Amino acid sequence: MIIFVKTITMKHFIIFLLLLPCLYLAQKENFTSVNRQIQWQKVYETSFSQNEILSIIKNSGKFTNIFTDNDSLTGSFSDLMADYKGAGSTTMGTTIYVQNSSINANFKIDFKEGKYRVTITNILLNELMDLGLGISNTKSPIENYTLKNGKDEFRKTFEQRDARIYNYTFTNFFDFSKYRKSEDNW
Repeated sequence: MIIFVKTITMKHFIIFLLLLPCLYLAQKENFTSVNRQIQWQKVYETSFSQNEILSIIKNSGKFTNIFTDNDSLTGSFSDLMADYKGAGSTTMGTTIYVQNSSINANFKIDFKEGKYRVTITNILLNELMDLGLGISNTKSPIENYTLKNGKDEFRKTFEQRDARIYNYTFTNFFDFSKYRKSEDNW
């Protein structure tokens, strides 16, 4: 009987060890870093055409510098606040730079039949801090807060908390099914 219990425990331990690398990669969400440049990328399923998404983007008022190509469009956005509460975090459990910074970035959307891929690059954090005598407004690359010095490795606080918050924010921001006009014909 004791041998049977040890076998099950060892089996679970081996499965855990095999899944550990997958758990580590999942913590970074949709972020990658190459040559100390962070980008976020996600693929969405959609029933919208490229022209419908372009119309949504232009009419939303949230995007600027929009250019279209055959199978893609590019642009930028600014003053997006990270939705840490929507991501399930609290004020005390969220780093200061996430709470007090708006996000400015460039994006590219590539289209294929029934889906689109969003890539966000050149992410700048616009830190807004009230210093008592006035508001400080400083723009810094996200890499200053998220990468270890001189390396393409993410800091643990980013992997464990901040990546989840930014992933939630970007995922919702580029989910164009939420921008659909209501069909209220009465």
